[in-house]
Amino acid sequence: MNKPKIAIRESANEKYYSAIAAADAIALPMIEGESLEDINKKTRIHGLVVEGGDFFFPDDWFISDYKSNYERSYRLNDNINNINFALYLDLPILGICAGMQILAALSGYNLTSNIAQTFNTQVDHRKENHLINIKINTLLYEWVKKSQITVNSFHNDALIESHHGIISAKSSDGVIEAIEIPDKSCAVGIQWHPEQILNSDNLAIFSGFAKACVEYKNS
Repeated sequence: MNKPKIAIRESANEKYYSAIAAADAIALPMIEGESLEDINKKTRIHGLVVEGGDFFFPDDWFISDYKSNYERSYRLNDNINNINFALYLDLPILGICAGMQILAALSGYNLTSNIAQTFNTQVDHRKENHLINIKINTLLYEWVKKSQITVNSFHNDALIESHHGIISAKSSDGVIEAIEIPDKSCAVGIQWHPEQILNSDNLAIFSGFAKACVEYKNS
């Protein structure tokens, strides 16, 4: 059996677990207070999924005049520590929604907490499905094999352009929808929730990530 073990928070929505299983991988739950480094000492981990959620981000992650609209949570520090450890190991990472934003902020991006104001857009990114355009020669394009797909949307924070990473997808209004961290084998962030609707495009994302985890496992 060559299924990779992918760490994810124990209390993550069961749809994440279903998506990981559908990608022929094993979801390994991290209990509250257990770090990726802790669990990796017990059994070798081959990937990390950092899921979404609404919680406080530090003020210095935002551009001027904006700040987080959410309550503080222990999850922020846990996610920071786990992502940093995964980056140190070059462990494959898939950051989803807030998970992408944390991965990005740790890699030099800033955020806005009001998409409508910053991007002057009519798209309601808090609830409106919309198209995104995927850049070729990226992992995301390699996984879905399409230059355009429709995604769901549940966020009001968004990334701002940065010279610190690869922007692999944007929506038509310029909002960054996916990133990749240079010099890492697989550190991908996506702004939407593929686990919520596991269609062929979203399953391809989990399957592509699982393949990267298998490559790490066999390295």
